[in-house]
Amino acid sequence: MRKMLLVSFMVLVIGFSQSPIFALTTEQWDSIYGNSKYYNGSEAGSNQCTTGSSQPPTITSVSTTAVEAENAQTIIGIAKTDNLGQKGALVGLMVADDESHFTNDANEKVPDSESNPNKQGDGSNGYSLGVFQQQIIYGWSTYTLPTDSQATDIANDNAINQLMTPAYAAEAFFGSPPGSNAPSALSKGLQNIPNWQSLEPQVAGQQVQNPGPDNPGNVAYQKAVAVFLGAANSLLTQYWNSTPAIPLPVAQTSATGTGSISTTTNPSGNCTTGTNVSCGSNSTDSKLSQVRQNIVCIAQQQLALWESQSGYPTPSYSETGYYDYSENSPEEWCADFVSWVYNQAGDPLQTTPDWKVSAVETIDSIGNKEQTFHYHAAPYTPQPGDLAIHYNSAYTQPYFHVSIYITTQDGQAQYIAGDTGSGPYPGGSIVGIETGNGYYDNDIIGYVTPD
Repeated sequence: MRKMLLVSFMVLVIGFSQSPIFALTTEQWDSIYGNSKYYNGSEAGSNQCTTGSSQPPTITSVSTTAVEAENAQTIIGIAKTDNLGQKGALVGLMVADDESHFTNDANEKVPDSESNPNKQGDGSNGYSLGVFQQQIIYGWSTYTLPTDSQATDIANDNAINQLMTPAYAAEAFFGSPPGSNAPSALSKGLQNIPNWQSLEPQVAGQQVQNPGPDNPGNVAYQKAVAVFLGAANSLLTQYWNSTPAIPLPVAQTSATGTGSISTTTNPSGNCTTGTNVSCGSNSTDSKLSQVRQNIVCIAQQQLALWESQSGYPTPSYSETGYYDYSENSPEEWCADFVSWVYNQAGDPLQTTPDWKVSAVETIDSIGNKEQTFHYHAAPYTPQPGDLAIHYNSAYTQPYFHVSIYITTQDGQAQYIAGDTGSGPYPGGSIVGIETGNGYYDNDIIGYVTPD
């Protein structure tokens, strides 16, 4: 984490011994940041301000070693787990590219980091560590800091190891949904920046790394990060579809009675994170495929998270609670919800261009293709985890809806669905239970099944 320990942004430029993987154009752009791997200028005195071109060159090509590519994919995987979409992943990639070019750096000023087994390179900017150059002394680790404020005296190997673990560094950078019961180290990341989705990616990144207004130092940081927009987009094109969600190193759970919903789930599908839902309680569970067990469990978990909110099912708190499922798009979200659940369960409805399916008609079409998924027209006896397709043409506009079949007890079928409740839709709707007196009511015309 780069911190301006200077008044009126005095500049400390430390030369970096490695050759940059990206070569800047002949137009020199002087960076005021000490550990930039792309700074090609000479050392400047500690009381000088450097000057140069007002606009940095743009890097659009990507050249990464296997280790650097792995760290970039880790950032994408954590962004997927946090349901930040490609916009969130883009911000993380741009910042990590600027800070370290995806190299897990130790720091000579934090001596114990030099012997850390995760070390991939060396840096010397402040007391920064890892791919995002985060500093223990600024609270980026969840471990308790030593009482001695001198960074040279820090001997907290746990904290050093944490910041030099790329998955944790990415988790800290992305932060936690507002209202979640996350430690302070995980409460100042991207998700904690108000309306970050509406900011330009370099501005959002600056707000995480160097919080504050557009002073000269922060404007310069935005320009530094903006250099890597093209490269980050290229990495997304290369790795987004093939990179799975990665479990968060530090579990984050939802707080009761807040205005936001934390949808953190263990992407392996074992459903042990974030709620008290027990997924082995139904006698039929052991007879279901693992994918179906995962689907039912995760759907139940999400329902429990919503039900834990104060005032449920009154929708006043849920105006943006569905954004995790819709990848921050303000749209009707029943299809977003079930595709999110299926993705978390390890069986995405589609992998190209993304896991999210926003239209019920598209889910119906996926089933009818009879490839990975299958379609069964009603009457059909569903299994837990099946997707129920609802359709009614009696309205001014045909009514489409999709829900997840869970179980039938005493002749009453239960489904879990997103974008339900009293509306107004989509912002006033919820994740809720839908019931029926049989398998075929609620305008269900058929089912899309995972096997």
